Amino acid sequence: MPKLPNIFLWSMPRTVSTATGRAFLASGKYNFLMEPVNIGQIVHRALSVLPEPPPPEGPQTFDEAWETAQQKQPWFWKEHGAIAYHYPTFQPEARIAQMSQARHIILIRHPKHQVTSFIRTSLDTGYINDPELLPAMPAVFEAWFRINPAKPARPPTKKEWANFICSPKPLLYMHDFITRPAPTGLGQPSIVIDGQDVAEKPEIILPKLVKLLGVDLTWDEMKSWDGETPDVPPALKGWVEGADKSTGLSASHLRKDHWEVIPENWHQIVREVIEEATPHYLELKKLAMTTD
Repeated sequence: MPKLPNIFLWSMPRTVSTATGRAFLASGKYNFLMEPVNIGQIVHRALSVLPEPPPPEGPQTFDEAWETAQQKQPWFWKEHGAIAYHYPTFQPEARIAQMSQARHIILIRHPKHQVTSFIRTSLDTGYINDPELLPAMPAVFEAWFRINPAKPARPPTKKEWANFICSPKPLLYMHDFITRPAPTGLGQPSIVIDGQDVAEKPEIILPKLVKLLGVDLTWDEMKSWDGETPDVPPALKGWVEGADKSTGLSASHLRKDHWEVIPENWHQIVREVIEEATPHYLELKKLAMTTD
């Protein structure tokens, strides 16, 4: 039987990324690595400054995550694109030898859905927990600003915070890095998919995706699952709850518009972030796999 390739998925929160990873895990042929660098670099350290809960154990650098991943092959590694773009210790260009050993997917979603879903989920999970003004950013991002030497030692503003998470610009950067010829890039094709298409027409998108990847998986093997997403810290379980409870890919559980639950004093910031993010999304959308 041919060896299955390792796969990176570069994404943003609320792009149906966890559900996509669960589909590969459901096949029984892949291990699903849930943002080991993002959770290690940011969340573990952020939780360490809080009295409760204690920081979970796990890899805290790309090199540690990579070493752990080699024991779990073949893997489907979902990672936050902003980490590769912003975090000074990641530097994909310095890891070409490692990253060229896997295939790469870029997952996008229209900002009008992704950004509003992110703010809504932040509120639902208590990620934004200041009931009055909501600009007090969650501890993870305060910690990120403290431990990242390239940034000032202050909490980010609401707009900086939302842009850090919701801008597709890092995914454009990853697309360029993946497709750029060696020695400064991977020289690979970049497979772009839209999370909205994954949710609405998974029976079309996923078979096309695995064919492009050269992976022998069927829709029947990927379409349903049970249990919880593995290796998610307790503080973050609310972010994957939708994928866990859905037990499969279906548009029926995917809400598209979240304005009704976003506080009015966030509306202007959210609109500005969507406006700035949309051109980057549309640039990638031109490259995305279609549902035809």
